[in-house]
Amino acid sequence: MKILSRLNQAPTVLMDGAITTELQRRGAPMSTEIWGGTVMLTNPKLIRDTHRDFALSGAEIHTANTYNTAPHLITRTNLDTTSEALNRLAVSLVREGIEEAAPSHSIWIAGSISTAVEGRRHQMLDNTELRESYKAQAHSLAEAGCDLLLLEMMLTHDYAIALDFQYEIADIAKQTGLPVWGGMSVQVSGAGIPYLYEHEPDSAGRLVQAMATFLACSVDVAGIMHSDVEAISPALDLLRRHWSGPIAVYPNSGTYKRPNWQFDTVLSPDEFAEAALNWVPQGANALGGCCGLGPEHIAALRNALKSSI
Repeated sequence: MKILSRLNQAPTVLMDGAITTELQRRGAPMSTEIWGGTVMLTNPKLIRDTHRDFALSGAEIHTANTYNTAPHLITRTNLDTTSEALNRLAVSLVREGIEEAAPSHSIWIAGSISTAVEGRRHQMLDNTELRESYKAQAHSLAEAGCDLLLLEMMLTHDYAIALDFQYEIADIAKQTGLPVWGGMSVQVSGAGIPYLYEHEPDSAGRLVQAMATFLACSVDVAGIMHSDVEAISPALDLLRRHWSGPIAVYPNSGTYKRPNWQFDTVLSPDEFAEAALNWVPQGANALGGCCGLGPEHIAALRNALKSSI
């Protein structure tokens, strides 16, 4: 069954949680250049085990560890590898973890494509280079066997990748023929108004314009991701003004101090599941977790969704 057909069925599709922060929580060091991408070279078993545990938690959609493996990132490191090799390895580790878990439910593999620039945070990147890089990344993930492409951190910073360019990434990814999910990240003001992630609260107007422009591109599913739990409901209200298609929601919990995630304020699994149930009536068709949320959170969400039917 294709993932878009699955989305048209009830109940809600269950996504996995965060890969990179879960690797950190399990002891893997984080890179200041490509965050958790180096773990594939230093401890691939840890990644495989993480995918296995997400499969055991009930996740149907599993995200490959390709958040920081696009060519424009890898070519700026000293790693003796290529973007394509890392993408193939990442997808194979998903498969190995799933095979070990042997879940009875269906599985789809998502290739992560992001606007991440861990090692180049203050230098604007050339759009021509980025265009070729994202094209290569998308086709590499498709050739590795991904079932969909998950665009992450869209509409976020514009200090290294211009906000206007980020709209193009959806069209670039769509050229592979795979379904494209666009994950947008927001923050919310004290007055409950969503605004652009990593911008000032007065960017609420820019968020409205950016969201409308981005959704006019070729996304199949619109997502709210890597946003604090309290920002999700206001963001969904805004999203519904511009989008009538399927919606995916996967928030974060905790804080980030580059290059490490801080887990001291992460919601408990039950707290996360209770909050997530409120997003289904708002139109969420797929639910999962982002930074800070691990297999135990997905398992709690699975149980809560079953109990709510």
